[in-house]
Amino acid sequence: MEANRVSIATDLTSGWSAHLIYGYPGPPDVYEQSAPMNWSPGKGMLRHSLAPTVFVDSQSLVLDQHDLGPLLPHQPVNNPIHSLKSSRKVVYVASSVVACGKAVACVDASTGTDMLVCGDPMTVAGGGNDSNATRTVFVGMSEMDRLKGDVAVRVAQVTDLCSFVLAVATFSPATAVGEVAVGFGLDLLGIDPNKAGIGAIVGVGGSVAVSYASGWKEPIVYKVEAGGSAVGLSFEHTYRPDQGTITSKESVTVAGVKVEAETDYSKVTGRYENAWNGNKDEKSWGPAL
Repeated sequence: MEANRVSIATDLTSGWSAHLIYGYPGPPDVYEQSAPMNWSPGKGMLRHSLAPTVFVDSQSLVLDQHDLGPLLPHQPVNNPIHSLKSSRKVVYVASSVVACGKAVACVDASTGTDMLVCGDPMTVAGGGNDSNATRTVFVGMSEMDRLKGDVAVRVAQVTDLCSFVLAVATFSPATAVGEVAVGFGLDLLGIDPNKAGIGAIVGVGGSVAVSYASGWKEPIVYKVEAGGSAVGLSFEHTYRPDQGTITSKESVTVAGVKVEAETDYSKVTGRYENAWNGNKDEKSWGPAL
């Protein structure tokens, strides 16, 4: 197990980024300035994942899926496009330490568990916690947790690069203004159909790599998602090689409220349990919903 210091709501973060695509006078933005984990714009966009009832030093713990959110200041230019689309997201967690239903985040400069920060043409793992170096509360991150974080970074980067190449290949000057305006608006909400499809395919590859490294004990997941906590949709299929089970899960999120349904297919009987239909009496392989 690898010891990582926990992060709390008031911790300050910053990091290197790489906005190299959008043309404008002056140098590119290459650094995201300091901002606390509980950055207000991110809270307003419902991107935060902070434990409401678990505290360290009287502050909420930072959990899996936490994102500081938009309007993070950049240097040296602070292009408004970069600021509006900015993100600083947790990618490493201690899966065996759970608070309020989510794994505890690992953002520790001493172990290199950095956050994903925004960038063009791709995101980079350059965000760090600048204020937890003296904290005495640690969580244990396993080798598999480390691998999952590393793979998640690569999946995000390959997805971004493929999406950029597709955008360049399909660029049309005649419709560029309208497409950029619409695309930018959707991007603020985290909705990018092309990236969602590419991310699902690349994600399967990453999932297979993790499952193989675990001796096929980790699930293989195909997941398509668009949007975020404000408004979002996701659909995923999960196959567990060690059990031979397949499940599918759909979710809809509106204003931070998520509604989920899961179907658990049984390899033995072919019967299933479907949350939409309320078939709670059906027997299936695995735990009941």
